[in-house]
Amino acid sequence: DPHLTDNIGTLNYFQAIKRKRPLEKEERQQLRMLVESKPEYESTYVGAYLLLDDLEAARVHYECMDEKEQESFQHLPICYFSKQEDLSVEIK
Repeated sequence: DPHLTDNIGTLNYFQAIKRKRPLEKEERQQLRMLVESKPEYESTYVGAYLLLDDLEAARVHYECMDEKEQESFQHLPICYFSKQEDLSVEIK
């Protein structure tokens, strides 16, 4: 699926940036545009919302995933952003 590959690439790109510094306004807007494009996979929403520091929205979409998808997602590097001390709720 070319859209999935593009979405993963976009999330990986912004994840790498966010590990070094906070995302800038334009970068956050690009992530919001990704979400507004209504991606096919819930994991895309979860990843984007984690990068946008919207843990509540990430949790909503995470809970829409089946148990197998949740288990797989928990092993992805992007889950690092759900476990930051400054975030009050962890995905699980």
